[in-house]
Amino acid sequence: MKYITKLANLLLVWLPIIITFSIADNNFIPFSNITLDELDETVCEKTNDHFPYAVNNFAVSFLFMLLPVLIVLNVPFITQIKCSYTAIETIVFITVLVYNATASGLYYGFSTNKGKYIEKSGNVWTIAFVLAKTLSKIPHTDFGIVAVFWSVFICYPSLFDPYLLGLEISVSRSFNNIVFVVTILEFAYAKWQERRSLPEPFMFTALVLFNVSSIFIMVDESDQIICDENSNFQWLPAARSFSAVALSLYFFGFRKQAREKEQVVQNRFEEVNQREDDDQLI
Repeated sequence: MKYITKLANLLLVWLPIIITFSIADNNFIPFSNITLDELDETVCEKTNDHFPYAVNNFAVSFLFMLLPVLIVLNVPFITQIKCSYTAIETIVFITVLVYNATASGLYYGFSTNKGKYIEKSGNVWTIAFVLAKTLSKIPHTDFGIVAVFWSVFICYPSLFDPYLLGLEISVSRSFNNIVFVVTILEFAYAKWQERRSLPEPFMFTALVLFNVSSIFIMVDESDQIICDENSNFQWLPAARSFSAVALSLYFFGFRKQAREKEQVVQNRFEEVNQREDDDQLI
């Protein structure tokens, strides 16, 4: 029964990708017709004249499914999951990562029309979650935490999602700026909230990978770097690989932060109760 549940969960998170990819070569969806010229102009990678068009970037897209797979393999079936804010937040993050993997797979694998916009849209929603989760650590009340998270998570894509707005927006520049902001805030959180010099290991490693990814993206888009399509090393796939792994570590990091914060609150509560008992004895 346990293995059936795991299989059902896996099928659930992979179903959007399976369905979308299965109809991507047909004119069933608005962005399904092939526009290979746009992909050639955008990606510094030798493209094929058949699926998958940009092999390296297409393969990297599946790394964004790493965290969803790890989560669904360790939880009961969705109908048996206890309803809580933490569970809702986790489901939202899984949905964002599945969307990211699907959107980037459509663009790099199938070279779909408007694929560049939908691929950037997936990145925007992923960035929005990280920014929203980081900023939500600033308030000290439950209402403030929830209000900040959902406000940022909804408002940021509304302003910067190129697919929703139909505009050419530099998502990479926004990513670099947000990585800088998130890094500063996480170090400040570690210093003032956790009383440590560095963020906890999961979070610290995620921040390092985010920053490396940010640098690689800048190098990929730099006019000073000559594009070598035949090179075994490509800056963009490497950057996206680091980002995918960093997102998994970031999830484990903020979950561990939440547990440690809850434990600190519990310890303080017990300490106060102990003092009240001692006062009664006196």
